[in-house]
Amino acid sequence: MQFYDKSKQLRFVCKGVIVLMLVLGFSSFTIHKYYSSITKIQIDSNEKLLKMHTAIFADDFEKVLSERYQLEVNDFSKISEEHKQIIATYISKKIKIQTNRAPLKITFLGCEAENQLVYLYYEAPYEEKVQRLDIENTLLMDVFSNQHNTVDVTLDSTVKSVHLTYQNNKKTIFF
Repeated sequence: MQFYDKSKQLRFVCKGVIVLMLVLGFSSFTIHKYYSSITKIQIDSNEKLLKMHTAIFADDFEKVLSERYQLEVNDFSKISEEHKQIIATYISKKIKIQTNRAPLKITFLGCEAENQLVYLYYEAPYEEKVQRLDIENTLLMDVFSNQHNTVDVTLDSTVKSVHLTYQNNKKTIFF
């Protein structure tokens, strides 16, 4: 007497394997990468200068530069003056800062790569004591709509942070 039919068992196992493969295949399409950057702004009251740097994922920044400027960068630590100018243009379009409602001119200083990150360095002089800082940061948001940009601002020993998204890319900090 046979308790099970071998052909039914084989069909059941095959169907199970197919369903498992479909589930795994479709789940790989639903996993999304998290797009983020962190910008640190140090307000230097003595020099009347905002010293800034941003850490972003190298592959994301490479994609933006490639899509927007047809620029291929292999090593961010050794970029040409032409590439430096293109990156400076991009930063000036994507990061806007005002102190006490006065717009600041941002100067790109350079960049370097470390592991999977690119560090962008820039600064902006200001005139009056900072009481209000308006920040707009849309870095990478032109390519990645789910990009999140965190900005940490330090004045003396006070640190304030803002979190910016595609839908909410401007914030004001008061000191």
